[in-house]
Amino acid sequence: MPNEFSRNTQDADLSKSIALPASASAVTSPDIDLGTNSKGFFTENHELEIVVPSLTATQLPSASTITILVQNGAAASPTTATQFSRVITGTGSTLPETVQRIRLPSGILRYVNVKFTAAGSPGATLANSAATVKLLT
Repeated sequence: MPNEFSRNTQDADLSKSIALPASASAVTSPDIDLGTNSKGFFTENHELEIVVPSLTATQLPSASTITILVQNGAAASPTTATQFSRVITGTGSTLPETVQRIRLPSGILRYVNVKFTAAGSPGATLANSAATVKLLT
């Protein structure tokens, strides 16, 4: 659920881009360091925006999938899954751009990344498309 009060301010250091996997495999975005807070919570709501570009039927054939999973941890390169995930399934035709906005809970750990896992028979040209992960404050 988007945060209606978010100012949607973007910091170039908190915007990461990653090529989608070219086969049935996984790739993980670079980490976003949320920083430390001595009080142990965010001072205001932040959102994570994940954008997957439009994909053709060649890139994501019918029944092939891309699973998007947000991970977090106290140390860099986290691998602990959060409750936030989404599956994009190929339909045999071009899929529109997918934008997912997630309000980060106050208890989220310092480092956040997004894992993209392709399954089925994704096309080799899928790697020509890049997903973007942004922290909006």
